[in-house]
Amino acid sequence: MAVTAKQIADQLGISAAAVSLALNNRRGVSEKTRQLVISTAEALGYDFSKIKFERQKSGTVALVAFNRRRIFSSPFFADMLAGVEGALRRAGFSFSLVNYSPYENIQEQIADIAEARYDGVIILATEMFESDFMPFASLDCPLLLLDSCMSVGVDTVKIDNAASMTLAVQYLYSKYGSVPGLLTTPITLGNFTERRFAYGHAVGQLAGSEKYGIVHELAITPDEAYADMLGIIDAGEPLAQSYVAVFDDMAIGAMKAFIERGYRVPDDVRIVGFDNNIGGAYVQPRLTTLNVPSQYMGSLAAGRIIEVIDESEHHPISIGVGVSLIKRESA
Repeated sequence: MAVTAKQIADQLGISAAAVSLALNNRRGVSEKTRQLVISTAEALGYDFSKIKFERQKSGTVALVAFNRRRIFSSPFFADMLAGVEGALRRAGFSFSLVNYSPYENIQEQIADIAEARYDGVIILATEMFESDFMPFASLDCPLLLLDSCMSVGVDTVKIDNAASMTLAVQYLYSKYGSVPGLLTTPITLGNFTERRFAYGHAVGQLAGSEKYGIVHELAITPDEAYADMLGIIDAGEPLAQSYVAVFDDMAIGAMKAFIERGYRVPDDVRIVGFDNNIGGAYVQPRLTTLNVPSQYMGSLAAGRIIEVIDESEHHPISIGVGVSLIKRESA
């Protein structure tokens, strides 16, 4: 009959849980107890093939930048990466930045990550879809998604888009007394999709009769958003008295179009952006926006992956990070 952890525990007069921790090389028992458990198990003929020993730790955590549109050069993402790296180094871990492209050989890229034997992998997953994540599930180390709206059973640190859009909608509605419109984009980026859905929910929760908002779809860059908004204004489409945008650059382009067509901002139309990109502080009027604490998000992600690396029993969690409203002249 095979020797069990309980039999070893009874022999030593300690708990079965302590025996399990020692046999699996987990934290929670002293080195003296660990060695005693292992020697006793050997003497009793315990089958060690059942044990999946922890691999030797490398002391390095990778941040994999999943890059579909080459968006990670902005200050927003630079701050996020700085938060990851700083927190890891303070905890005694080395940091490795790995660029990953869905347009290159996926198997080779995953194999390179696996071969490096990282203690954990943080995936900057802003542009990632669930099908993109699947190859990463084969990696034998803790995983965490950063800036992702996916639900794939791993730890996640993300923007709380629902609370953020509610904050902007309620601010504009309470200040100006009308239902704000939405400036959105057809691009199916997870954050943008969540923000559009959250806007609809927030408008629906406004006091009074059934509410609805005016929605305009614009391109994502300032120049293209400007051209799209000019077309909407010139076509005589219904306009809102205020807007919340899913991204600052769209808000900047739309604001330029309104001003060019004789609208005064914020007297005639008001605009709130999202993400607090650096350009919003330099346009005239300066852009009111929702500030995402990107460096703080990076620090949270690093702290959580370190926790997971040391966990004996893992339960994935999703951390939603709230935003703050930066009030400037556009609203």
